[in-house]
Amino acid sequence: MEQVTSKRHFFNFYGILYLCILLIAFGIFSILKEENIDRGIFTLIGLTLISISIYICYLQFKNSPKITIDKRNIQFNSKVYKIEDIEELSLMGRYIFSVTSTLDGAKITFKDGSKRYIFDSMYSNTSYIKTSLDYNVNNNKYHVVGKTKVDLSSEHLYDYKGNFIFSFRGLLFLICISFFI
Repeated sequence: MEQVTSKRHFFNFYGILYLCILLIAFGIFSILKEENIDRGIFTLIGLTLISISIYICYLQFKNSPKITIDKRNIQFNSKVYKIEDIEELSLMGRYIFSVTSTLDGAKITFKDGSKRYIFDSMYSNTSYIKTSLDYNVNNNKYHVVGKTKVDLSSEHLYDYKGNFIFSFRGLLFLICISFFI
């Protein structure tokens, strides 16, 4: 088995970081705003946005380190563990991501008592990471699941030829849009 290196998810990792940077910029803008109307509330809002955004950025980097797995070692950023030191491997479960949320992921417990989590939504190649861990720790056969051909000839499929607005998805879309307006 070759070496597997994690790839952070474009939207779930970098997109959230981008939104946090925008919130920090908005917070700084609201603090530096030079108007005579209630400057104190804008300073409070700005400081709140900046602190929440910095906390979210911290959580993103703390909970999604760069992971490298080979035959003998697993590396989280710069911390290296030996595969033999893994006491328990749980490939599925919900684990605490932050104070208010839990995410699906894997838990690795080492013999020294430390626990490391791999959150599914933070990496774009989570399946390869988990397959590599399963192969190296449990000595299970490594196989890549490919696409399967499905025969739909016996199914009765109909094309919807009406207007999008009158379909189920269209109605849900309109309800969501009207809710925000």
